[in-house]
Amino acid sequence: MAKKAAGFDIVGLGLCIIDLVGLGSEYPKEDTKLELNECDWQAGGSAATGVVAARRLGASVTFMGHLGLDYFGEKILESLKNEGIDTSQVRVYHDVLSQYAFSFTSQSTGSRTMFINFNRHWNGYQLEQQACDEIERCRALVIDRHEITAGIKAATIAKRRGIPCVFDPSTRVDKEIKEILSLVSYPVLPIAFIEKFTGEKDLIKGARKVLKNGAEAVVVTCGERGSLLVTARNDAFLPAFKVKVVDTLGAGDVFHGAFAYALTQSWGLDKACVFANAVAALKCRHLGGRRGIPTMAQVNRFLRRHGHHFVK
Repeated sequence: MAKKAAGFDIVGLGLCIIDLVGLGSEYPKEDTKLELNECDWQAGGSAATGVVAARRLGASVTFMGHLGLDYFGEKILESLKNEGIDTSQVRVYHDVLSQYAFSFTSQSTGSRTMFINFNRHWNGYQLEQQACDEIERCRALVIDRHEITAGIKAATIAKRRGIPCVFDPSTRVDKEIKEILSLVSYPVLPIAFIEKFTGEKDLIKGARKVLKNGAEAVVVTCGERGSLLVTARNDAFLPAFKVKVVDTLGAGDVFHGAFAYALTQSWGLDKACVFANAVAALKCRHLGGRRGIPTMAQVNRFLRRHGHHFVK
């Protein structure tokens, strides 16, 4: 991808992985076999899928993460390049295995179960000077919980430069997550994180506790309910769009990328959430985290059918 003179629109830092995805009638009992109705493999990962979404929407993107010198690593890297994402800051190591996961979705309940193989022996991505320079020049930063040491450094740079930073901790709660929450401007959090981190069952109260760490706004992704936006001045539920859901894998990741893209367009936070809700909904109509990520033209048509005309 050709880089804009001022830098990339969005920098992503974090997990890149292979997802083996399956769709079956129901979750199998122990010691039984189940024939899958549909299966696929796709590249995935929280931050990586987020920036793939941003790229399909039209952003210029670079991704920072690590891979092993193996078959999965080759396919992950190929998938990023095929999207038009710059991979000059992706590190490939001969003594590290690329990471992968298996995701099974039950058609009878809609539930999703994941089995994940993370590389426990990985020492962490190191932000070199060129990577730091790219962060300083970007318009938005997307990070996840996986390259946490580099994420803290990246978020520190973004905060110093006034660059919006979208952060996905998943459900991880520890001192490093607490540190990074004091740096990021837009934590986008699942419901389970709010309850685990704050002890609050009330989402608005919980989000307000997170907001006190210094964020400009806190967004809570609420699945089929939509998203909750909490700022110092007010709070609002932005309802989800109704679609025929096939698989929710990657919906949150796609939301993060779409939200970051919306921030670069200066649409305002309410509209950013509506937009991200729409992009995530369209993704859910397909199996896997990436197959269904829409283009801007597809999102525009979908939004107009639902009475939204703020996207040019």
